[in-house]
Amino acid sequence: MRANRGAAGIDGQTIAEVETYGVARMLDELRLQLVTHRYRPAPVRRVYIPKADGVSRRPLGIPRVRDRGT
Repeated sequence: MRANRGAAGIDGQTIAEVETYGVARMLDELRLQLVTHRYRPAPVRRVYIPKADGVSRRPLGIPRVRDRGT
């Protein structure tokens, strides 16, 4: 995610903000939500990126940082 300069999701939270908050702390909270069945992923941020033809665009969904995999 960092290598691709991952964009913020619909909540606007960046990778740097997660690191400031504490990655371990966020993961512990996420784990608790998962084991208690309270976790719900947020809607994704929808952006459109241009295709190679320069005319049409394709949709791209950007999830929150905490909802992403590695």
